[in-house]
Amino acid sequence: MVIKTDYEGEIHSLDDLAGETIGAQVGTTYVEQLNAMGIFPEIRNYDTLADMMRDVSLGRIVAGVGDAPIMGYQLSQGRFPDLQLAEGYEQQMVGHIGLAVAQDNTELLEQLNASLAKLKEDGTVEAIFEEWGL
Repeated sequence: MVIKTDYEGEIHSLDDLAGETIGAQVGTTYVEQLNAMGIFPEIRNYDTLADMMRDVSLGRIVAGVGDAPIMGYQLSQGRFPDLQLAEGYEQQMVGHIGLAVAQDNTELLEQLNASLAKLKEDGTVEAIFEEWGL
């Protein structure tokens, strides 16, 4: 979740923003999950996370929900100096990211899975996240 750096108050869960207008990227699972909660009068949909972050920056919405690595990267690049990831927020909506391979290409799938496991195990994934501010 991204908010303005001068946001007054603490955000630990989405319930802390009940009654506020928030945003999410269209086509993501966040839109459906936020709507299902029924606590927001309006959930604005954005084509890109950058568009959503711009509206948080301009005060058009109180917060934006999206993939933390992508928003964290944008913040680390100085694109939105008046925004931050909500420090006390505990992620409630979990999404999964996957790689797709042709169903009959089991060899490639095995290679990908083995490579990913090795990169996680030896700390490379964590090092990449740290390098890019994720």
